[in-house]
Amino acid sequence: IVDVFVKHTSFPFNRLPDLYSFTAKRPEMWKALYETTKRTAKTSMGIEEALALAWIDHFHGAFEEQNPDLIVSVHPLCQDPVARVLHRIASWKRGRRIPFCTVVTDLAEGHPFWFHPGVDCCFIP
Repeated sequence: IVDVFVKHTSFPFNRLPDLYSFTAKRPEMWKALYETTKRTAKTSMGIEEALALAWIDHFHGAFEEQNPDLIVSVHPLCQDPVARVLHRIASWKRGRRIPFCTVVTDLAEGHPFWFHPGVDCCFIP
């Protein structure tokens, strides 16, 4: 099991677990981030494109190094960049296809970042 944020991205993204804990302890901040990203998801105001561009080469390097048989995402920010990298690998590596699954870990509500047409399967509690 590899945390691609911690092992394969640079600052500040490699600190996401710490930032998550920091934000989770501040309900007002958490709500503001959640609601803003929810409202702007899949729009030109959204952050998915910027994050995907920031992470795509890091994630590609991780997948080349790890050579996974399966990728399982348990974080909503991973869907778009991982799907992009897997599309890139499939076109560059003569059709090498790595299955990609999402396990939604939010029990109350599914943020739009969880759901991406590029995943092979999505498990919802």
